[in-house]
Amino acid sequence: MKKGQDLHQLLENQCNLTDLFRRELELKNFELRKAYHNIQLLKGILVTIKQDLNLKPEQFEYLFGHIFKEEEECENRIANQKEIFRENLQNVTHSQNSFQFWPKLPGDVMNLVIEFLEFKELATLACVNKELNAICKNNMLWKKLYIGRWNREIEDENNYIEKYAEKYRGEMKWYHERPVVSTLKWHSGSVTCIDYIHGSNLFVSGSDDSSAMLWQINEPHPQESGIFQQHHLQTQAVSKLISFYGHGGPIWCCLQIPNFKLATGSYDRTVKLWNMHTGKCESTLRGHLEWISCLDANEQLLCSGSWDASIKVWDLETEANVQTLFNDVGNAISCIQLQNNEIIAGCRRNTINLWEIDTGSLIGNLVGHTQAVNAVKRSNFSVLSGSADNTVKQWDLRSLECVNTLKGHLSHVMCLDYDDDAKRVASGSYDKSIRIWDLRKTSEPRQILKGHSAAVFCLKFDSSKLISGSSDQTVKIWNFSDI
Repeated sequence: MKKGQDLHQLLENQCNLTDLFRRELELKNFELRKAYHNIQLLKGILVTIKQDLNLKPEQFEYLFGHIFKEEEECENRIANQKEIFRENLQNVTHSQNSFQFWPKLPGDVMNLVIEFLEFKELATLACVNKELNAICKNNMLWKKLYIGRWNREIEDENNYIEKYAEKYRGEMKWYHERPVVSTLKWHSGSVTCIDYIHGSNLFVSGSDDSSAMLWQINEPHPQESGIFQQHHLQTQAVSKLISFYGHGGPIWCCLQIPNFKLATGSYDRTVKLWNMHTGKCESTLRGHLEWISCLDANEQLLCSGSWDASIKVWDLETEANVQTLFNDVGNAISCIQLQNNEIIAGCRRNTINLWEIDTGSLIGNLVGHTQAVNAVKRSNFSVLSGSADNTVKQWDLRSLECVNTLKGHLSHVMCLDYDDDAKRVASGSYDKSIRIWDLRKTSEPRQILKGHSAAVFCLKFDSSKLISGSSDQTVKIWNFSDI
């Protein structure tokens, strides 16, 4: 009799799991995605109608507000559906005496269930009994989970458990721990731009006081005690090396380029190239008719975007203007990113345009923001954008569609950075906050950093720290490393 009850319990658990996957992850997900796609299409049509027919703002807002509400409800339903599945799965796995049946589940069902569990849940599962402990310590399982989460392999094939745990702990610091903060106040105006290369100990800040500054990050000695390391991070973390003066107006953008040079763009309509060893200006690039708003570069080319609605491409070796891309008249360029032979540009009139450099042609645009696009970040086929409509959007360049909308800021989003491996996004806003997002869980920010007393205009981050600049005239370094 007992054996028959056990088999019945096992069959019931398997049926529950199968039913959850079939009903919750296939049918509802398909219906919601279809509805979401239709809403995005309708939004694009409305934006086009507004531009073509020059509708009054109050007319457009009435129509668009309804669609926006439908989109928000659809996104919430998708997020809730995933959460309901996880809760139902947890109820199944925690039902009375159910753990003893897990090792008897078919391998494909077991692997599918485990892929939905977080690191802490897997660690708990490994403590249940010997069979589950053996399953949860399987190196191939952790290899699959590691590649699935971070989309890369490691050299030591036999060490995936330890590497997963180490990387996961570092990632969770961004979401659950308070960083050690250093504050730098050297600029006499708003800090408008920051450039920091991941892994470097140098970064540059620019300001509307017409200056740029080169800084060195001084890491604490690893053998010092935690309290001494924290004191070091707060008081001795950064030293100023060089100041750059020469622009005839505010500096809006800065960029470290090859050969230890610095490029800056200014309200004076010029791009200046500086020697970062000496602090001397070596070249001035002229040609834009309005102020320079953004810069990006690779090993051969420097691109500058301007309020004159154009993007100029410069050869770094000859400093010649080799291409000019023209946007619609009055549609100023707010931000750009260069990747291969393409430039993606955020525009004043709500769109994100994709240009091909060689031909100078516009090859696509992303429509969905309702106000100016202030920041863009591209990684392969994924684009993140921040807008004056208070949102951050994620786009798929293959379909030219919005796949995620991150909501939470109370005012214009002015800057963002993105780590594709960690799926981590940081956004800064006029609401004085920096919000940290996980693209795997987009319903709300994972952490909100508060410390600036005015709008956050710029930020950059790497695996352990975030550097931000604000109109409160300060640069802050938010350190998440072990102390």
